Amino acid sequence: MSQQAILDFRTKLESSEALKDALRAEMAKGENADFAALGRSQGFDFTAAEFKEFSKAAGDRELTPFEMEMVAGGKAAK
Repeated sequence: MSQQAILDFRTKLESSEALKDALRAEMAKGENADFAALGRSQGFDFTAAEFKEFSKAAGDRELTPFEMEMVAGGKAAK
């Protein structure tokens, strides 16, 4: 799993308002959201399956402030 790439993506996400906006737009697509494509567009190499697996394991790690905002707003990634 490209877990490090996803962790690096999360780190960049916390410091980039433009990337946060892009993620929000991707999330608005619902079932058609492609978080891996968004990651690849930013230079991070992970698959949709890896992102989904990482997201499912969220209970095993602390959420970032942005992730907390998304969960509080009912926008958790699926």
